[in-house]
Amino acid sequence: MEGKNILADPVFSEKCGPAGFGLQLGYTRFRCPACQVEDLPPIHVVLISHNHHDHLDSQSVRDIAKHHPDAKWLVGSGNAKFCKTSGCKDVEELKWWEPKTVGAFTFVCTPTQHWCLRYPDGFNHALWCGWVVKSPNFKYYFGGDTGYQDELFKLIGRKYGPFDLAAIPIGSYEPRYITELERVNPEEAVDIHKDINSRVSIGIHWGTFELTNEYFLEPPQRLEKEMYNRALDPKTFFNLRIGETWVVGENRDYNPPFMEREKEGTPRLTNGPFDGDLSGYKRETALQKCESDHLHRTHRICQDIKTKSEVQQTERSNPKRISADEPSPHNNHADSATGMKPTGRSKPRRSLSPDAPSPSNNQDSASGIKLTGRSKPRRSLSPDAPSPRNNQDSASGIKPTGRSARDR
Repeated sequence: MEGKNILADPVFSEKCGPAGFGLQLGYTRFRCPACQVEDLPPIHVVLISHNHHDHLDSQSVRDIAKHHPDAKWLVGSGNAKFCKTSGCKDVEELKWWEPKTVGAFTFVCTPTQHWCLRYPDGFNHALWCGWVVKSPNFKYYFGGDTGYQDELFKLIGRKYGPFDLAAIPIGSYEPRYITELERVNPEEAVDIHKDINSRVSIGIHWGTFELTNEYFLEPPQRLEKEMYNRALDPKTFFNLRIGETWVVGENRDYNPPFMEREKEGTPRLTNGPFDGDLSGYKRETALQKCESDHLHRTHRICQDIKTKSEVQQTERSNPKRISADEPSPHNNHADSATGMKPTGRSKPRRSLSPDAPSPSNNQDSASGIKLTGRSKPRRSLSPDAPSPRNNQDSASGIKPTGRSARDR
């Protein structure tokens, strides 16, 4: 941004979580980092929104401090001690609404609706925040991690907007009864985009760590759908592929694989000016396209992760149609012979009529015993009837108990 390289909540580790004694706990990445710390250009400023491990990573802080010792670290109140003990030389804490001038730039620590906890005894002992960055010619907003509060974001828009670019979280939102107050979903992210008066916004905080229950490629697709539903230009709030470099204002000439649709002609970011036509809009399940995204651990994810919402979407899109006049696809011979109505079961239901032969035991029709659904007819409890397990029972007159051995 006008000659300065700024990092916000950098996490380069394979896992995000507590580390110590040679161990790294926490969540494993879905995707590899776009680069390593040693590959970065000279870093001038690092912004930290709060101290959760997926935003303030111990190893990343140490590596950045080592390779970029002159970087200035701006953090919320209560977070400076951690950064300094990790090797950062120039660290400054700010409170909400407090500005800090660095050269020709002004950084403002803005409130968000979230919380902090890094150590068991440190609940909300440090501040969480977003950041406004003002250069001589541009304004940038970094949302960090936040729930939705309309008055707050409208106030930020009035005080510091309009913004040339905003980074707004869109993921880690399910189940809502847990995350509603601390994280926005894609629909609420669009509200923030409008409240702060951002000209162009990028979706962040999705698709990297499995923090919550939604499918990890769902957020960007829900975001685009919400933009269409509100008749907003999807080119003004979209998602970059991890590792993609984009100059604000340049036209993007492709759609990332995670945004592919299952129907040709569906509105895309590359279709030219937005005309508001939603005809034929149909979201493809992310699972069907995840292999084309070349993701870290893709094969296991594609095979194992199927969210409830995707299953419901598949059932709605492809309902099972069963006709009483056509044979079951699982057992055509049995259905056509018995004339039974297919039920979707792999085998026809057994008849409960005493005259019908049992598929499990043909002796039922001869004995006249009513079928109960068991693979064998019930044992008689009469003392005169032989026991199928132990023929000596009839001689002794002892009532069978179902035990495999008589003696204790």
